[in-house]
Amino acid sequence: MDYSNNQKLISQDNKNISLIWFSFYNYFCLPLFLLATIVSIVFSLIILLVITGLEYMNFGDAFTNKMILDAVFRIIVGIIIILTTIGLYFRRTWAYKLNFVVLLVTPFTVVFINYFTLMPSDTSRWFIIICIIVSQLIWTILNWRYFSKRKFVFINN
Repeated sequence: MDYSNNQKLISQDNKNISLIWFSFYNYFCLPLFLLATIVSIVFSLIILLVITGLEYMNFGDAFTNKMILDAVFRIIVGIIIILTTIGLYFRRTWAYKLNFVVLLVTPFTVVFINYFTLMPSDTSRWFIIICIIVSQLIWTILNWRYFSKRKFVFINN
């Protein structure tokens, strides 16, 4: 295997396989996901600290427990994204496998982020959540296919 210019990778079949999307994904998409996760954690904690007093009067402990569980979930996802980004940079096999976890968890993270936002009605909330799920599934399937074809980049690392 020859890593000549980090844009092309020559496989065992002497076929040039592009790594441009890999670079974009690792250096732009994953850090963007991490930034979105951090912003959502901060947003979630602000809601928890500021609005919880008002909501507590109406909903009790159930609202607070959901918000804490949501923040913990986002922190775990942020840690997984950091590990994946570092591992993919060094082309480690464990990061290749962990990337599939990121691809599977990302749609749920986006839905959880939008679940607590204020929507005008339940119908529009469900419509937005369904659109997010469909778009995230398409994203996941395309990336799954892309990375499955480039598994040999991570072997023996």
